[in-house]
Amino acid sequence: MKEVFTVEGMTCSACAQTVEKQLLKSNKVRSASVNLASEEVLLDFEETGSEEFKLLLKEVGYTLHTVSEDLEYSRKDGQLKSQRFRLYGALLCALPIMFFSMAYPSFRIGQWLSFFLSLPVIFWFGSSFYTRAWKQALQGFTSMDTLVAISTGSAFLFSCLNLFYPELLESGGYEAHLYFEASTAVIAFVLIGKYLE
Repeated sequence: MKEVFTVEGMTCSACAQTVEKQLLKSNKVRSASVNLASEEVLLDFEETGSEEFKLLLKEVGYTLHTVSEDLEYSRKDGQLKSQRFRLYGALLCALPIMFFSMAYPSFRIGQWLSFFLSLPVIFWFGSSFYTRAWKQALQGFTSMDTLVAISTGSAFLFSCLNLFYPELLESGGYEAHLYFEASTAVIAFVLIGKYLE
């Protein structure tokens, strides 16, 4: 039996490989062929097991859909609205952070504003990168989400350390730089790319 399913959440070729490998873990699946551009997977399987397939992909942060073309259009429309909301929110927060970090890097109020404005970007607008990266790491997979999560997360945590405890670096003769603009700008730019895609 062959059937085409749609997969929500793929962002790169590594994601497509992860989806393929994860679906092949099922003993019901004979073959799985993922098309990243159309966000579809062609499954050749022995018996109905769509619920099992959905659970397998949920473990690594993706959503499998078995819907008609009418529902497919509304799902894509809802996805686009969600992406637009997260993109605008991330940009709205990232732009003032970039302004403060470039124009007034030593302005203490600007540093604290940058910290507070980066929180929604990291924990809300860009949270999907972290959740998918974590789920994939637990299953032994990596993707673009892993790169985004590690780079932005480490920049954010290092900036928090330097904001709250600047004396740790300054006591060694180093300047305690903040990189809130890097973490938020990367998330905003990746969201722009996903939205345009």
